[in-house]
Amino acid sequence: MVKISGHRGYKGKEIENSKSALLRAIDEKLDYVEIDIRVSADNVPVLFHDKRINRLLNGSGKVHKYTLQELKNFRYGDGQSILTLKETFSLTKGKIQLILDIKAKHIESLVLNLIRECEMENEIIIQSFRGKIIQGFHNLEPNLSYSLYRACIGKYFRPHKLFAKIFYNKLIKPYPAVYVSLDGPFMYDNFINLLKKNGKKVILGAMKLENYLDKIEQWNIDIVNADDPSKVKKFLDI
Repeated sequence: MVKISGHRGYKGKEIENSKSALLRAIDEKLDYVEIDIRVSADNVPVLFHDKRINRLLNGSGKVHKYTLQELKNFRYGDGQSILTLKETFSLTKGKIQLILDIKAKHIESLVLNLIRECEMENEIIIQSFRGKIIQGFHNLEPNLSYSLYRACIGKYFRPHKLFAKIFYNKLIKPYPAVYVSLDGPFMYDNFINLLKKNGKKVILGAMKLENYLDKIEQWNIDIVNADDPSKVKKFLDI
């Protein structure tokens, strides 16, 4: 049965990557939340999507230029502060599984040490659009689940079926990921069928998700990652 995930926590109804987003996802009994991981100046993994804090917090500048305490002093519009990954593990452990979308380079050891410390190995999928990040994590911990985000390339051109195998061999096959997260132009029959034929699990991403809801069963999608998961659950009657 397809699993349901909240994109950036529960972006459609709460501030993305916030405590309230995670609590809503838990309250609605989602299977997963996808959250974005960056690191502070003092090497603490935190939940934040953008490189800069300007869009969401009452400040400006790059996330990695601030210490954790400095980041904690900033506020979202509703008064919440930025979450650390460790705080997130305490909040979600045993209640909901996590897709950690790694946004920063060279933080493999930081994240893996925290996963081990909090005994979260069985509740995590590590995801990145950078194949080298996935490879780096896998080299250090081959027993975790990994996901490649590959929709970004599809934004610029729509591959035809003749190119499906080429893209698979170049962009998917070289990396040790069981999951492939896709949205946009990569959502077409030939490419999905090729992924499934090669034993990959597919995460249907949030971009233009409404265009693909009627394909979820046909494509045998494993996880749907939605801004507003309640709409997906209603459509699927689950």
